[in-house]
Amino acid sequence: MMRKNGITWRKKSFVQPDWFRIIRFPTIICFKDLYSAIKWSDLSENEKIAARETLTNIQQQLKRWMENCPDNFAHKYYLLTAEMAIIDDAPIDTVDVLFRKALESIGSNDFIQFRALCNELYGKFWLAKGNNTIAALYTREAHYLYQQWGATGKVAQLVKQYPDYLKVSQEYRGLTGISSYTTQSSIDMVSIIKATQAISSEIKTDKLLTTFTKTIIENAGAQKGFLLLKNEHDNKLYIEAKKTEDNDQPQVMQSIPYTQSSELCPEIIQYVARTKKTIVANNACSEGSWRENPYIAENKVKSVLCMPVIYQTRFVGIVYLENNLSDNVFTLERLEILKILSTQAAISIENAMLYENMEERIRERTAQLDKANEKLRELSYHDPLTGLYNRRYTFQFISKRVESFIKNKRRLLDNNERRDFSAADNVIGIFLIDIDHFKDVNDTYGHAAGDATLVLISNLIKQMIRSDDYLVRWGGEEFLIILFDTKREYLDVFSKEVLVKVRETPFKVSDSITIHKTCSLGCVDMPVDSANPDLLNMEQMINLSDYALYYAKKHGRNCGAHFKLKENVKLDEYIIKDLMDIRTSKKVIEEYFNIDIMI
Repeated sequence: MMRKNGITWRKKSFVQPDWFRIIRFPTIICFKDLYSAIKWSDLSENEKIAARETLTNIQQQLKRWMENCPDNFAHKYYLLTAEMAIIDDAPIDTVDVLFRKALESIGSNDFIQFRALCNELYGKFWLAKGNNTIAALYTREAHYLYQQWGATGKVAQLVKQYPDYLKVSQEYRGLTGISSYTTQSSIDMVSIIKATQAISSEIKTDKLLTTFTKTIIENAGAQKGFLLLKNEHDNKLYIEAKKTEDNDQPQVMQSIPYTQSSELCPEIIQYVARTKKTIVANNACSEGSWRENPYIAENKVKSVLCMPVIYQTRFVGIVYLENNLSDNVFTLERLEILKILSTQAAISIENAMLYENMEERIRERTAQLDKANEKLRELSYHDPLTGLYNRRYTFQFISKRVESFIKNKRRLLDNNERRDFSAADNVIGIFLIDIDHFKDVNDTYGHAAGDATLVLISNLIKQMIRSDDYLVRWGGEEFLIILFDTKREYLDVFSKEVLVKVRETPFKVSDSITIHKTCSLGCVDMPVDSANPDLLNMEQMINLSDYALYYAKKHGRNCGAHFKLKENVKLDEYIIKDLMDIRTSKKVIEEYFNIDIMI
């Protein structure tokens, strides 16, 4: 019947006179769609589809109105959005924030009916989540506000619906009424909302613990306070936040075992941890079962409050407060406040830890990815068999060093060209080496023996060069050597050393097989023309050394060929073009270069 009457009321709300609709339209549509949201579970599937479309449209319309006039429409928008979030089974934090925004957007003297409704629905939300403490508080606030509004029928309905919450409604009238409607308020809901918002806004654990500790001490009237959290690894309680009279700011994240602290009563902590019950001692050193406790007696403790922090039935930690100046400090009203703040803190601590764990996982994952990417990068620049640099590394990095060397040559040459050419004495030696008849090794002994031979030869040559020189596996059985900043005359010396070393070294490719190999070598010095250092680039010089290697092979292998530009020869762009063309290069080389054969 209620559902039928509600639908009838919704239909009738749109047949009012034009003037009535202009004034009341936003409130009517808000109540109309709130009804659909609240009664969502009673709707059929077809009705839910239609209602969802209507709710979305009204939500968007309320948002536009709110943007133009937030004082009149913000609370309506946030309240409807909160109920829609409940329908969508949104996270607790999301719904919590929306209800708070709805309450905060209502002025202290405005829209008492909506303030009452917000508190009622907020209480229902927490009741559905199993948190009776917060549910009772907001339900009592709604009951009080409906009384102020004069909605006697609604007041009676709440009393009937929530007898456990409202059986002491007269007592709580003074405790939960707020701002302009009562001057006897002990619990200021606006202050509580601001306090919970301050706690929930922190996502860093250290800042959250600092804010929470300061907030509970201020709201409870304590001299000092402690927050103990249970460690998930050993299930023990550690002091993670404390504030005493000696410190202006709380000390956090020190993880001190409470049994090692002399600033609180360990027996009370143990009792609350075991029973999950709250202890309030009004005059601990003179009355009750704790007066003979050594800590209580020695420190003459008067007011003590020790309360478990519970999140979704899970024990999270303990709040411990003391006041040694006055009796009966921790009253029922303050206990209610602490329960709300502790519940919010439990949610926020859980979220903060999840956030920090996520950040830590992201950092670990990023480090792993960086390490993997670095490894891939290194692999992309190295030959997997020999571990030597490859062609990609040569053209991406070695070429830059070569360019820098040549530019420096040009600069020095320009500064000295009218005096002498001593600046051009040192050169870069570029060598291409090929292992003679290497295919025979693979064909005779197998590819494993061939691979072993390449590794042994690469290690042999690597020992012959300096740390700032380069040895590159150019491809197959070919190696590229680049000697930086060396004397021209040393190039022939080095070439002969390589030929002899390879020729005379036995290579043991397996337990039973030892072979001997020779190599052929092509060599050029860069710059090829001392008077014109940047005439040929590195790639062109490597091609030229390849021609030199060809001449060495043509000469019978097991030897080297060194191309040297003839004296008084000036290479122009046409000659260079012919030199780089394989069809004409042989003629150009023989005409303009001396070819030294080394054995």
